Amino acid sequence: MIELRVEDIIETRLDRFLRQKFTYLTQGVIEKNLRKGQIKVNAKKAKAHTRICKGDVVNISNCLINENLTVLQKTFFSPATISLADKILNEYLIFSCDQFIAINKPNGIAPQGGSKITISIDHALQYLNETEKSQYKLVHRLDKDTSGVFIIAKNLNSAILLTEAFREKQIQKTYIAILTGNMSFIPKEGTIESYIGKEKSGIHEIVKESENGKFAKTLYKILALNNGSAIVKYNPLTGRMHQLRYHSKQLGFPILGDLKYGGLPFKRMMLHALEITIPAKIFGKEQIIRASLDKNFVSYFEKINSLLKLK
Repeated sequence: MIELRVEDIIETRLDRFLRQKFTYLTQGVIEKNLRKGQIKVNAKKAKAHTRICKGDVVNISNCLINENLTVLQKTFFSPATISLADKILNEYLIFSCDQFIAINKPNGIAPQGGSKITISIDHALQYLNETEKSQYKLVHRLDKDTSGVFIIAKNLNSAILLTEAFREKQIQKTYIAILTGNMSFIPKEGTIESYIGKEKSGIHEIVKESENGKFAKTLYKILALNNGSAIVKYNPLTGRMHQLRYHSKQLGFPILGDLKYGGLPFKRMMLHALEITIPAKIFGKEQIIRASLDKNFVSYFEKINSLLKLK
């Protein structure tokens, strides 16, 4: 077994750590060998999403490395990945400073790879880091089907600071969502709280209410509504998996297009990360980054406004 001691301070997923160290290892190969026990953490079986940090030891079978190295000596980047890398630095870019960049991530693009994901922001950043000698690093999550502000660190030190700031809830996030149903009988603003935990639903992973789950808290405000739908602003005070999607369902009004949590079918899931505020204590100056809404949101807003004017 090869032993790799984790030196980076940033806490990260095991699969992401392995893909950065051995860029020729695919997500499928990693997950298969985790199941077979060919990859372990601190001599114990682990999963792709296992979190590792400084001081941990990742144990990898020599056969795994040797076999895959003979198949592919260098990283292959698909044309789609190269195209995405270009869009990150151009079409999607909405902010840049010495410490980080921010993009307006379209819905349908995954930040990280997975067993059924062939293209991701993480893989595009690997391409940029290899070809441009840059040090781009992911520092937070955003669902594949959620659009909006997405922060990418430019170097390790910035990544450490941003990761810690997101973990400690120092960074304020604002989302916009379209919910379906008659919300006229509930308070126009309020707080949603619950303990949620992960569970498998077929091939998908979802969250549900759980006594052993993690505390999740969201502030909401209804901005506009008619009899069939509402525009809602969310400020999550915690950062749980699918938190806003589950809290929308908990309210009784799922997000439009969110089939996983009971939403009505639509062109896309109508959840957008509208704004992120990075406080001055992180880099010396407060930064407020806002991502414009796509055409699906704009047309839906216009529809609701038209209906409101008719009343």
